[in-house]
Amino acid sequence: MIIQAYVLDIAVRELATVEPVFTKLLGGPPVPMHPDMDPSGGQFGTHYTVEGLYAIGLMGLRNLEQRFPPPSRVTQQYAAWMMQQRLAKQGEGPFLLGFLVDDIDKQIADLRQRGVRFLTKEPLRYMVGRNIVVDANTTFGMTVYYGQHDQDAYERWIATDPSRAPKEVKPAPRKPYVVAAAVHDIDAATPVFETLLGKKGVPMQPELDPSGQYLEGVHFAVGGLQSFALIALRDTTRRYPPPSVDPSQMSAWLVQRHLDTKGEGLFFLGLRADNLDAEIASASSQGVRFMLHEPCRYKVGRLNVVDPHITPGVTVAFSQHDPAAYQAWRDKG
Repeated sequence: MIIQAYVLDIAVRELATVEPVFTKLLGGPPVPMHPDMDPSGGQFGTHYTVEGLYAIGLMGLRNLEQRFPPPSRVTQQYAAWMMQQRLAKQGEGPFLLGFLVDDIDKQIADLRQRGVRFLTKEPLRYMVGRNIVVDANTTFGMTVYYGQHDQDAYERWIATDPSRAPKEVKPAPRKPYVVAAAVHDIDAATPVFETLLGKKGVPMQPELDPSGQYLEGVHFAVGGLQSFALIALRDTTRRYPPPSVDPSQMSAWLVQRHLDTKGEGLFFLGLRADNLDAEIASASSQGVRFMLHEPCRYKVGRLNVVDPHITPGVTVAFSQHDPAAYQAWRDKG
């Protein structure tokens, strides 16, 4: 059984370029990934401790010229091979959403009975547990990862060498609340993810998105996030203008932009703000650019989106919900 979503990984080519941007966006210090945490030996990474999810990671290859064999040949290097495939085919951007499970062997057996294919025959062991990845050819451009941690393994690993303990681990103050994937066909993608997540999807209510009349979507309530969402365009033949022309069509433009440039896959990270204006002002003072001069209002709150030119393949939104408006919307049925 899935306990919760626990990690979102973003593929990057140069950590030095991207890390300062995400430090400003998330508001917390990055924690370098210890080499022991990468069985493939080919990746670098840094993680941000965030509320809800365990972490948001920036991951890349130590040597972009090195070629890694597929998992069918060398299982241990599957993570580096996946990263290599991602950067070659889609470039930078969010690519992996990991779920913590209580019994990985049962999870695998149950899903295989339902026809789910995995990248490797068996879960791969790493320093603090075991993990396995669903065949990405079946998951609409994203990587779905299941992990089970060994009890107290992390503490035991640090105890053997106290220098391994990360320094100054502080949760980032900005809270992820939704991660979304863009897909071409919502009807095709929904049953796949209902199987993978073990729950029914809830259709998106159009009025809850600024350009919801142009989109269709399905939300899944998963621990660690308010929801994981699949989003598609209602009309794939229509061209949507950028926010500078019509802010009301911003979400549809962002989905279309991602499908045009990257294809299907993870593309959106929503951050919840308690004081949206103050959060935007703080980020702007550090050089973060937003798409709109003022946040746009929708049925139950306001949001603004970071200029996607400064975030590698990921759309990052700052959002503040109005509890009274949300309750009034629910009361109307």
